[in-house]
Amino acid sequence: MAAAGGGGPGGPSEGTGDDGGGVGSRTVYLFDRREKESELGDRTLQVGERSDYAGFRAAVCQVHERAKEGCAHETVKDGVTLYLLQSVNQLLLTATKERIDFLPHYDTLVKSGMYEYYASEGQNPLPFALAELIDNSLSATSRNVGIRRIQIKLLFDETQGKPAVAVIDNGRGMTSKQLNNWAVYRLSKFTRQGDFESDHSGYVRPVPVPRSLNSDISYFGVGGKQAVFFVGQSARMISKPADSQDVHELVLSKEDFEKKEKNKEAIYSGYIRNRKISMFEKGKAPKIINLREIQDDMQTLYINTAADSFEFKAHVEGDGVVEGIIRYHPFLYDRETYPDDPCFPSKLKDEDDDDDCFILEKAARGKRPIFECFWNGRLIPYTSVEDFDWCTPPKKRGLAPIECYNRISGALFTNDKFQVSTNKLTFMDLELKLKDKNTLFTRILNGQEQRMKIDREFALWLKDCHEKYDKQIKFTLFKGVITRPDLPSKKQGPWATYSAIEWDGKIYKAGQLVASSGNKEIISHISQHGGKWPYWFKKMENIQKLGNYTLKLQVVLNESNADTYSGRPLPSKIIKFSVKEGKPEKFSFGLLDPPFRVGVPFNIPLEFQDEFGHASQLVTDIQPVLEASGLSLRYEEITKGPNCVIRGVTARGPVNSCQGKNYNLKVILPGLKEDSQILKIRLLPGHPHRLKVKPDSEILVIENGTAFPFQVEVLDESDNITAQPKLIVHCKFSGAPDLPVYVVDCSSSGTSILTGSAIQVQNIKKDQTLKARIEILNFKEVPPVEKTIKLLPSSHVARLQIFSLEGQKAIQIKHQDEVNWIAGDIMRNLIFQMYDEGEREINITSALAEKIKVNWTPEINKEHLVQGLLPDVQVPTSVKDMRYCQVSFQDDHVSLESAFTVRPLPDEPKHLKCELKGGKTVQMGQELQGEIARNTSENTQSISVRGIRFIPGPPGNKDLCFTWREFSDFIRVQLISGPPAKLLLIDWPELKESIPVINGRDLQNPLLVQLCDQWDNPAPVPHVKISLIKASNLKLTPSNQQHKTDDKGRANLGVFSIFAPRGEHTMQVKAIYNKSTIEGPTIKLMILPDPEKPVRINVKYDKDASFLAGGLFTDFMITVISEDDSIIKNINPARISMKLWKLSSGGNRPPANAETFSCNKIKDNDKEDGCFYFRDKVIPNKVGTYCIQFGFMMDKANILNSEQIIVDVLPNQPVKLVPKIQPPTPAVSNVRSVASRTLVRDLHLSIMDDYSNHTGIDLVGTIIATIKGFNEEDTDIPLFNGKVRTLEFPFVNGSAEITSLVLAENSPGRDSTEYFIIFEPRLPLLSRTLEPYILPFMFYNDVKKQQQMAALTKEKDQLSKSIFAYRGLFEANQQLLDEMKCKLFCIQRPCKIMLQGIVRQKMPHIEALLKRKLSEQDELKKKPRRSCTLPNYTKGTGDILGKIAHLAQIEDDRAAMVISWHLASDMDCVVTLTTDAARRIYDETQGRQQVLPLDSIYKKTLPDWKRPLPHFRNGKLYFKPIGDPVFARDLLTFPDNIEHCETVFGMLLGDTIILDNLDAANHYRKEVVKIAHCPTLLTRDGDRIRSNGKFGGLQNKAPPMDKLRGMVFGAPVPKQCLIIGKQIDLLQQYRSALCKLDAVNKDLNNQLEYLRTPDMKQKKQELDEQEKNLKLIEQKLGMTPTRKSNDSLRHSAKVEVADCPVPPKRMRRETIRQNR
Repeated sequence: MAAAGGGGPGGPSEGTGDDGGGVGSRTVYLFDRREKESELGDRTLQVGERSDYAGFRAAVCQVHERAKEGCAHETVKDGVTLYLLQSVNQLLLTATKERIDFLPHYDTLVKSGMYEYYASEGQNPLPFALAELIDNSLSATSRNVGIRRIQIKLLFDETQGKPAVAVIDNGRGMTSKQLNNWAVYRLSKFTRQGDFESDHSGYVRPVPVPRSLNSDISYFGVGGKQAVFFVGQSARMISKPADSQDVHELVLSKEDFEKKEKNKEAIYSGYIRNRKISMFEKGKAPKIINLREIQDDMQTLYINTAADSFEFKAHVEGDGVVEGIIRYHPFLYDRETYPDDPCFPSKLKDEDDDDDCFILEKAARGKRPIFECFWNGRLIPYTSVEDFDWCTPPKKRGLAPIECYNRISGALFTNDKFQVSTNKLTFMDLELKLKDKNTLFTRILNGQEQRMKIDREFALWLKDCHEKYDKQIKFTLFKGVITRPDLPSKKQGPWATYSAIEWDGKIYKAGQLVASSGNKEIISHISQHGGKWPYWFKKMENIQKLGNYTLKLQVVLNESNADTYSGRPLPSKIIKFSVKEGKPEKFSFGLLDPPFRVGVPFNIPLEFQDEFGHASQLVTDIQPVLEASGLSLRYEEITKGPNCVIRGVTARGPVNSCQGKNYNLKVILPGLKEDSQILKIRLLPGHPHRLKVKPDSEILVIENGTAFPFQVEVLDESDNITAQPKLIVHCKFSGAPDLPVYVVDCSSSGTSILTGSAIQVQNIKKDQTLKARIEILNFKEVPPVEKTIKLLPSSHVARLQIFSLEGQKAIQIKHQDEVNWIAGDIMRNLIFQMYDEGEREINITSALAEKIKVNWTPEINKEHLVQGLLPDVQVPTSVKDMRYCQVSFQDDHVSLESAFTVRPLPDEPKHLKCELKGGKTVQMGQELQGEIARNTSENTQSISVRGIRFIPGPPGNKDLCFTWREFSDFIRVQLISGPPAKLLLIDWPELKESIPVINGRDLQNPLLVQLCDQWDNPAPVPHVKISLIKASNLKLTPSNQQHKTDDKGRANLGVFSIFAPRGEHTMQVKAIYNKSTIEGPTIKLMILPDPEKPVRINVKYDKDASFLAGGLFTDFMITVISEDDSIIKNINPARISMKLWKLSSGGNRPPANAETFSCNKIKDNDKEDGCFYFRDKVIPNKVGTYCIQFGFMMDKANILNSEQIIVDVLPNQPVKLVPKIQPPTPAVSNVRSVASRTLVRDLHLSIMDDYSNHTGIDLVGTIIATIKGFNEEDTDIPLFNGKVRTLEFPFVNGSAEITSLVLAENSPGRDSTEYFIIFEPRLPLLSRTLEPYILPFMFYNDVKKQQQMAALTKEKDQLSKSIFAYRGLFEANQQLLDEMKCKLFCIQRPCKIMLQGIVRQKMPHIEALLKRKLSEQDELKKKPRRSCTLPNYTKGTGDILGKIAHLAQIEDDRAAMVISWHLASDMDCVVTLTTDAARRIYDETQGRQQVLPLDSIYKKTLPDWKRPLPHFRNGKLYFKPIGDPVFARDLLTFPDNIEHCETVFGMLLGDTIILDNLDAANHYRKEVVKIAHCPTLLTRDGDRIRSNGKFGGLQNKAPPMDKLRGMVFGAPVPKQCLIIGKQIDLLQQYRSALCKLDAVNKDLNNQLEYLRTPDMKQKKQELDEQEKNLKLIEQKLGMTPTRKSNDSLRHSAKVEVADCPVPPKRMRRETIRQNR
């Protein structure tokens, strides 16, 4: 029984099992294929989950009775397909099918190739897609014993089906399981285990093959799918395992996926067909290319052109190994041999550049990188390495010239320890690892690694390559410039000629014979002597090179091949002959002279070669045959000799466009072995031959006043449209004066529209004939085209005439006529007529009537105009007035007018006329200026009216009515507002109450003012200056500037930001009008402090503490105070810093080198949030006045500083007695001379602390001087002057002065012995013992010896001083080094901890992952979620928490709806911490805002948030509830102020419980009331059961969420967003730590390099020499060796990194300062 199966059933089955299969059973599909007559379908049987083999066999026997024998057991899995066979190797007698599952959505498969390969870097991805398919074949054929055959077939014969790409190999094939694995996207070979494998073959890494494909590059399980779906839309996998007779076929098709999706079938399942098939091809014979024969790929070109190579190997961290090779491409004679890459062309030629001449200054490699990169032997095309430090061109000249560095190419071959992208196009980390400082490079010589300096080895190898292989020729002895007619015309000159060359240091002149390297034997044969037959030699077939040859026949001895015998030469014969080129067998093309045009002759140079490729000549007559599809070709002749050219080749035919057309020109030379070659040319249109003008008619008819467009085409002799420079077509008209000339430029396209201005002939009454001549002035050989134009009179309007009808008579009114008419009467019966150029009357249409205008009335009846009637004219009523009447017509062609003047004649009186003499505008409250005159037509007398004034009211138009007799008349006057007298605010709140504004925030409304008169009417007076008056402590932004009113009398002062102290402020708007001030309203502002704006830093510390040098500062507690005097919380501690510097006379500003400290971590017993502590900060070790200042970085540019704290650093405890100036070592004797006995002169001793600060100023005592010897038992001790052993000196004010200390004359003491003067302080007020000062001196009995030793002692003191300085320098550098190592350790430790967390998440690259995580966080934050739209109350102070709706968030939508509805009456309530704050809000809102102060809540009645639900009694479940009960308060999350919010919602919600539905709530209440009181119950469906049991009705049913009008609790940020936020913090910390680690590593390396510098080495040598000299001098003096404070530089105490987290900086700092 053989088994093979997928992940589950994917299709219908034939037959059923015995049962339905329940929980704990497995479904198995069974095929019976033991006989050919077996049933076609499969059967389904259920196997128990725990059944053994016997139970499984019994289940099989129930389905197939004949399966009782021969069943082989294998682990049976759910959904597996099994076969009943006679044997395992039995052929399948009929087809079967297996159910399989492949995991990804089909879009993942179908579009994966497009996503991966189209994201490539602008290159052609098709070769890389094919490489993926070849990878699979390489893996399949890796175990082949014989030939590995891989074929790529490109099938484009559409008669055989759709185009396809087939990759065929003779590999080991795939089983159905392996084929199923291949279909699973991203199932790599490392994870194909367990359920996915059927052949039980785990992955085994093959043996690496250096620099070659290792057949193990099918890694990720994605490449094959991406490749096939990039090339096409379906994939068909046909495979036959090598050890099986079955053939498996799998088809993945986009069309099949879409069909399944449309039919709602299981997309994720399919079939593997198991069948017997045969493949064959029919149709055309394919073109076969063997990839091994391709010689022009880049790596082959690199290998073939390289002269030498440099091999190396790189070892990176881990098991990564990179083998590299660098090849040298020499310069040979006149050009670089570095191969050119079409993707990176190194020689960019212009059109006129000579093919044979290159610019030598250009680098051989150009801008290409040196190294191509291979992974497991596979080229990774999108990754290349520019260079390494050791092979980059040096800044200074090295062993080889700079240009040699551009003649190298290289390749890097890596193993699989480096990461590549899934499409194998890009390395992920190769260059980063290779350029890591820990990467080790070694050179490979003769296959062995050599540990040597790689940069030195490479430079020597490059120098050797340059000297051996680069060959250059220098042209000398310039002769002149010539022209070469044998080349194309553009390249015939100028050419420089020389008469000599310089090559390898030798000069060769023209015509000079150059000795060759000598005769070279190319073949040798020996013929045996046969006695009866002559000598014979076989045919020599290897002489293929041209030149002179010598054939030598030499008799030699048979035994030794010697050509002499007994000292005499044996017979020989020399035959000289020469080998010349053979007859032409093939040919190629020389340099052609493009461009090629239709009808323009060109030449085709030919180059002939013989059978062996030698240049040959054409000597026989030959008739070339030229062929090109679609072209007519002919030529003039073909020349013979060395320069064979087919001259005068002319091509004619269509080229389709001005850009030309590509043709394959086949040249056939009959008689040659290879008689044909294809020449690809681009044929452009020929020279202009004729003009084609459309329309084709010879006579063209147009109307006068119109322009005529001609379509012109410039054609060559083959009727192709051609384009040439200066191809300008002219059209000149004749037959009338002032005719236009048409011009068009056809240079770019060869065709265009030839047109221009309209043809206009004046006074044309009848038809007129014109001539048009179209020609190209620059091409006289192109014949012109002439056209005849028949010009017709225009049918457009040309004349307008007005008539007046009197009865049946029409009287013409000419232009500018004057017509007399009775005043006030109406002129009627006016008509008009229009005529064209031919004096033909034009019928007036509606379109023409639209273009007729009259000036005496705006309203015209269009129907009357169509009938030719003009509107009536109203004659003026006054004889003094005349009316000018005008009729006009205007269209696109003409503008006509006809006008006349109407003069009024007097008539009988009929009306009253009033006239206002003066303006018609009057201001409110002013008299009407001027007078009103009333007159009639019968009486010339008039009445004047003055002093009219209107009663104040709304402005506008007012009518004055005047009456005389039965006549009346009206005058309209405009009443405007009065002069400005007030300023009013527009759209502004009531000014009775103060407007609350938070300091630094904007006003709610813009300040818009309006000028008004005294009656509150707007006064539209422009340019009135408006200013804002305010107190100096009230600042506005933007700054208060003067504004001016606009035409409406308004001024917009804008929206101001307010900055002022807390309290009430006022500002007033004023205007200046006519030098008087207009007072505006006063605005009251209540400035509230900003609780989020930092204004100062509060520092608390022990001000009574003393600061002793080298000690520790007292603790500083820092808080940032806002404007409302509250502490700002949630501040990043990194933004708080402490600076310390020594106070100087230059000012109190901190210097650049001020020491900066960061705050310490918060301890458990510290105060609430917002307090930052600076503990255990070290006090400077030098006495002086110091300044401390704390800073808070508000943003990148602004820092809020605290007040400076001035501290005095006092000396520490006294520890030692030291001299002010170190005296020299005395050398004295006991002679009579006082100078020889003097030990000390002017010695100033003082007391200092550990840091060399003077102290003990208030101490009083004595200094005891005593002389002691090196040996305590020595009794022969020198005495002081006066024969005393001790002397006392007073110690006052912290110091003692010893003017002179002299030895007694004839004092005892041993000659040449060292003694010590011990100065011991005795201070009664000091409880501790101080370290005495010890001064050694030398004692001698001889004066001369004492003088000599005094000189040595002086030299010894100088050496000691120098050695001390050197030791201080080296010890300081060593301490600096130890400090850096300690700092490095302190950074590495958290880095390793963070790195462990990061590695667990498989993060290959920190920056990329951080960017991705930030993007994910932004996407989660941007996702829409429920929010509360109720406006929150402005938090003026820290005592205001906000409205209840904004204090909590609820994740579940249903719970949020019902809880928000339950608290609907409280959602708008503002919660405050204090009753004072609540009262302030109450006053500000005039009692409209409900408030809740927390200090007024009785907290003992609040619920316990940890209390269990009521159905728990004594920790046990009393009854089993339904509906998921939970306290409503437990569903709330609080973004801030958690403790206060728990108080608020504990009071509001109490023990309210929420359940799923009303049934669950009723059940819960019914059970709870049996044991306790039941609180209010809410349901997620929106129902409520009150604590008294009442439910139902609208008041107990929550409305839908959209009905809550935004008064709903918002949703919190998704939990995933918080998780990602923690990951981002960890990544940012790790990135910051890495940056610090790199910086410390860099500093450490720099320090190590500095210690290795020649200068430091020289100083070390000087120190050693001085120590040796000091030791010799001490030996001469007989003194004890000088004691070293730190033993020696070599034995300096090392700082243990683990035990010393903070290195001793102070000692190093002081030592460096002293050495300066």
